[in-house]
Amino acid sequence: MGNTLFSVNTYRVAFPDSEEGYRRESDRWVRWFEENAPQVEHFLYLVDEPRREMNEWIKERARWIHENPGPGRRLPVFVTVAPREPLVGAVDIWCMVTPHYRPEAAEAAKARGERVWFYAGNRPQTPADMIDEYGVAFRLKPWIAHKHGIARWFTWESTHWFPNDNENPRDVPKNVFVNPVTFTTGRPGGTGNGDGTLFYPGEDKVFADQDRGYAGPVSSIRMKMYRRGVQDVEYMCLAEGAGHGEEVRELVGQALPRVLHEAGETPSWSNRNADCERVRRRLAELAAAQ
Repeated sequence: MGNTLFSVNTYRVAFPDSEEGYRRESDRWVRWFEENAPQVEHFLYLVDEPRREMNEWIKERARWIHENPGPGRRLPVFVTVAPREPLVGAVDIWCMVTPHYRPEAAEAAKARGERVWFYAGNRPQTPADMIDEYGVAFRLKPWIAHKHGIARWFTWESTHWFPNDNENPRDVPKNVFVNPVTFTTGRPGGTGNGDGTLFYPGEDKVFADQDRGYAGPVSSIRMKMYRRGVQDVEYMCLAEGAGHGEEVRELVGQALPRVLHEAGETPSWSNRNADCERVRRRLAELAAAQ
C-alpha cells in the first residue's frame, strides 16, 4: 500500500526556530505533499512530551503555522500531550500516553475538530511495548483501537539501536541481540527492555559477531502479533458489515472488559493467544453468516 502517514520535523531536526523559518519550511512541505502525495496524511511534529512550562513556546510556533499566509497554514500541528486547556487552539492533533486519557477532554477536542491519537502502551490501561510483556500483548492493541475508535496509535521508535539524548550513556551503540536493555536513563525505573526495538538488524556492521547476513530488518514477535491483531480487526469489520455489530461489540467487550480509563489495578485481558484465536474463529463465522 505504501506510506499513508508522514511526520514532518520529527524531534525538531529540520525547521529553523524562527517565524520565517517555520513559514518557509511549512510552505515547502505542504506544497510538496499536495503536488506529489495528496493521499498521504502529514503533520508537523512540533515537540515531544512538553512540560507545562513550554505552553507559551508551543502557542507561538503554532501561531506561526496557523497564521501563515501561504499553504503552510494547512500543516496540522501535532504534540505528544493529552488535551490541556492552555493549548486549545494551538494543537490540531493531540497524542497522549494511555494513562493520561480522559474521555471527556478527548470528546471535547474532537467536537472542536481536533484529532486525538494514542502513544505507546502502559499496563494496566493497555498492553505495554516491552519484551517483558506476554507474547499476545501487541495483538490486543488493534482490538483496543477498534473498540474505542482510536484512529492512530503512535510508537516512538522501532529500530532504536543507538542511544538518544534522553539516555545515559549517550554514545554507546546497543548490542540488541545480546543486551535486552535498549533504553536506559541511568536512573532507577528509567530502563526499558526492548523499548524502541520492534525490528532487529539483519546485518550488523557495529557488532560483527551478531551479523545475521540477512539484507533487511528482522521483525520481532511483537510486530508479528501486531499484524495478527490488525487482521483480527479486519474480521471485526467484515462481521460488522454483515450486520453483526452487536455480536462483535459483545465479543470484544468480553475479551477487553476494562481498558484505558476503565482499567483497574491489574490488566483485565487474557494472556492466552488461544483465547484470541477463539474470538477470531467466531468473527469469521459471523462474517460468513449474512
